[in-house]
Amino acid sequence: MRGDTVAKDAIGVNAVLPTVCHAEEGGSGGGTESRAGGLFSLAERIGWDENCSNLPYSTQVFDSTYLAPTDVDRDHLDIDRVLRETFVVDVQHHATLDSTNDRARRCAAETSGELPLLVIADRQTAGRGRGTNRWWTGRGSLAMTLLLTRDQVGVRQVGQSPLVALATALAVADTLAPLLPGRRVGIRWPNDVFADGGKLAGILVEVLPDGRHIVGIGVNTNNSPADAPPELRTTAATLYDLTGRHHDRTTFLVELLSHLEDALGQSTSEPDRIGARANRLCLQHGETLTVEQGRRTIRGRCAGIAPDGALLLETDDGRQSFYSGVLL
Repeated sequence: MRGDTVAKDAIGVNAVLPTVCHAEEGGSGGGTESRAGGLFSLAERIGWDENCSNLPYSTQVFDSTYLAPTDVDRDHLDIDRVLRETFVVDVQHHATLDSTNDRARRCAAETSGELPLLVIADRQTAGRGRGTNRWWTGRGSLAMTLLLTRDQVGVRQVGQSPLVALATALAVADTLAPLLPGRRVGIRWPNDVFADGGKLAGILVEVLPDGRHIVGIGVNTNNSPADAPPELRTTAATLYDLTGRHHDRTTFLVELLSHLEDALGQSTSEPDRIGARANRLCLQHGETLTVEQGRRTIRGRCAGIAPDGALLLETDDGRQSFYSGVLL
């Protein structure tokens, strides 16, 4: 599986410009590499360094890791196809990152390149969830982050940010549901997608001071809970385990981005429909939930999700709406 960055405005969609930065984590030194319309040699290791930050996205080539042919067949990501068939204009594909959200944040600070930018990592060493939670990126899973403008997410006010997470969760659920006939696929406010009681996907939305949004998505596709940390094995679910087969990650990614483009467009034109759909798919109706907001802790029975994306709790002080917070 190669690691590279490709842009739609490069020399043809299939082009990968030949700049290579010096190696990361003890890899070999830098140089140049050409790609005559084919794959990089999988046996070679190409590194990157953040000192290349002055380069535009389309001229960066990143870490490449050797995978056995069977792994390439099922987990290879066709970046050219992603660019042709989706709304993203730049893609960074890394073999290893600390966090795709953190990488997107660095990109936002380093350059004003055209957006949406998609950052993908085959492995994360410090994947993040909400609060202090960590995200496990198992081999064969999909870890990605989109860097989007404020207009692209349809946010008019910062207080509407729950709709971005919910729109993303709906897009993930819409991608998963056809692959899981007969299973209940739903969401848990504000950012998780579950199937038959197991967590299949998580979303982490972060808003930058200028209104750009970092939308992180982790989906358990071809990985297995058997490889997860012990504390996650009974709560995580994967598409592979639920269906008994591997899934083409490129096709899944293209479908997910298509659903996400539609959902974000709807959050602009008909935001109430995002909240209404999220409410129908909400798995928390009637549950007693505890929300932490800073030093406040509020407990109540879930009354669903409001049209504006807020979590509704029936508390001792009456019905309350929550636009942010960590569920304990």
